[in-house]
Amino acid sequence: MSRQNVEIVRRMLEAWVGGAPETALRYMAADVEYDVTVRPDGKVWHGPEGARRAVVEWVGTWNDWSFEVERYLDVGDDRVAFLWQERGTARGSGVAMSLKGISVVTLRDGVVVSIVAHVDRDRVLADLGLGHASY
Repeated sequence: MSRQNVEIVRRMLEAWVGGAPETALRYMAADVEYDVTVRPDGKVWHGPEGARRAVVEWVGTWNDWSFEVERYLDVGDDRVAFLWQERGTARGSGVAMSLKGISVVTLRDGVVVSIVAHVDRDRVLADLGLGHASY
């Protein structure tokens, strides 16, 4: 099942980044929680529509925003972690942003029930029982 979970998360993210949010939302449970408290003014969003609003609001604050998944990790217990990098230029101020992070996705019966974004990769990998060499 874990290889299947990695594939589900990969397809969901490819849909988001590829401009097919409706497809991405189909991978999420009705009660999914999307925790982006790591962001300035971040919070926990609820349900697929909450996840959509979170992404739309965040992407809307940047010009030339890009998001790249560097690697997927099966971390057991129906969880998948993915290492990511995003870049953009803030609308209005023109300040450039480049940020690396890791998100942990929890699945239940092949459906995403939780996504939690982090920027401290080393701490999260240690919490998951993985070392720096894992990425």
